[in-house]
Amino acid sequence: MSLTGELNHHLESNAPSPNYCLTGGWWCVSSFGDVAGTVAIEMQNNSYIHALDTGLFTLGSPHGDDEGPDPPEQLTAIKLSDTRIAFKSGYGKYLGINSDGLVMGRSDAIGSREQWEPVFQDGKMALLGANSCFMSYSDDGDIVANSKTAGDAEMLKIRTNTEREVKHKDELADEDRGNVKSCEVNYV
Repeated sequence: MSLTGELNHHLESNAPSPNYCLTGGWWCVSSFGDVAGTVAIEMQNNSYIHALDTGLFTLGSPHGDDEGPDPPEQLTAIKLSDTRIAFKSGYGKYLGINSDGLVMGRSDAIGSREQWEPVFQDGKMALLGANSCFMSYSDDGDIVANSKTAGDAEMLKIRTNTEREVKHKDELADEDRGNVKSCEVNYV
């Protein structure tokens, strides 16, 4: 096999999944395990949740296909459990919801209202808030969580620019990895 053939084979075997959806170096998460580090929440094609210095959030202006989110559209994702996460804005405040379902970033600490649950189904994703409603945006452009069901308006993407962990296919079974003693124990 030539070097070119080896390179092509390597690229094909490490090709991203169909839902990789790269935009300006930011890729879509497809499972809870992918949500980590710096993220951006895309509400519609290349429009992200934008933090305002008032503690409110709005839908940002659309970006080109080769542009990632602007700094006010970037959040830090913090895993709280196996199903819940929190988001911290660039202003150092956590995204939460008030009693009217308005998404706000005015909290200095993570409480029950600042916890979100990503829901993945059929290749789509929605964010469930502490009020058991899904995140979307209003006609005024405010970010809200006031729908008990996840329809098209509640579908969103979480994008991240963290490095993807590439899993290499190997002929060795998991039991055969490690030193001789651990392999022996795995087969007992």
